[in-house]
Amino acid sequence: MKKNYLITTAGKFHHFEVARVMFDNNQLSKIVAGYPWFKLKKEKIPKNLVEAHGIHRILREPLIGKNFLKKLDDILNIWSTKNLDRITSKCIDENKDIDVLIGQSKCALNSGKKIKNNGKIYICERTSTHIVYQNNILTEEYESLGLKFKQFDKWYIDREIKEYDCADLILVPSNFVKSTFSENYLSKIRVLEFGVNINNFFRNEKIEKSKKYFDIL
Repeated sequence: MKKNYLITTAGKFHHFEVARVMFDNNQLSKIVAGYPWFKLKKEKIPKNLVEAHGIHRILREPLIGKNFLKKLDDILNIWSTKNLDRITSKCIDENKDIDVLIGQSKCALNSGKKIKNNGKIYICERTSTHIVYQNNILTEEYESLGLKFKQFDKWYIDREIKEYDCADLILVPSNFVKSTFSENYLSKIRVLEFGVNINNFFRNEKIEKSKKYFDIL
């Protein structure tokens, strides 16, 4: 029996590739995204299946990467995250046929709880290492270069850990990412490596691999 999926993502990333496959298989209920529609309409998902909410992302654009404005960027990012979670919860209320919520980490704490209360499945997708591990290793690497890393806001860390605890499954892209989680989580972690759209990325047979340089895609 086919399941119906709801996806929540802060941006675009690989989630629209996943959504397109689900749509082609008649399994996509909706995708909620923190990007404006004009950035998403080329993704070939019908507009009625896309909740595009990009106002916070537009406001953040001039702030991203500027350390002296990081606090303001964090505030806007937190507002955006809470808004996506609220909209996702609304989608769950409006469509009782949703079987599975796939929520990008930070974006689906309350909606994840709601879908579980409905007897359905909540998958938290963590595309980076455990957030505490990530925070620590970035701090160490910055210090090794004589730099100061502006650590993640405590709100992000607390929220993600609650999501890890709440989720039925935690989806990660590699065994390395899996290894950064404690043993308490291992039974619910599933490794699913990132795929690639071969219509956009493909080998040019006319280009020979360099014997002198290490090529990276």
